[in-house]
Amino acid sequence: MAAEVPYEGDKYPYGLTIRLERDQINKLPGAEKLKTGDIVTLMSDAKVISTRIEERERGENAHTVELQLQKIGLNPKKSLSSMDLDEYRKERSR
Repeated sequence: MAAEVPYEGDKYPYGLTIRLERDQINKLPGAEKLKTGDIVTLMSDAKVISTRIEERERGENAHTVELQLQKIGLNPKKSLSSMDLDEYRKERSR
């Protein structure tokens, strides 16, 4: 009997990845300091641009909602109140 190999792929493989490019990183306070593996809180205003319910012959109906992110913010790893004056000014000036 073969040994069971645990799945090591993406936990959410359905396109739930957001890629920030240089322009977006420069506009989000603290984003340039993020390192691989960091956990952040993402806040966003999004517009629902599509909804769809598909009837399936077998099984449950498929229901999808497509969102367009319009405004995005990240919670800084360090609270603004705990920053020194120079750090605070830099973060608030963005």
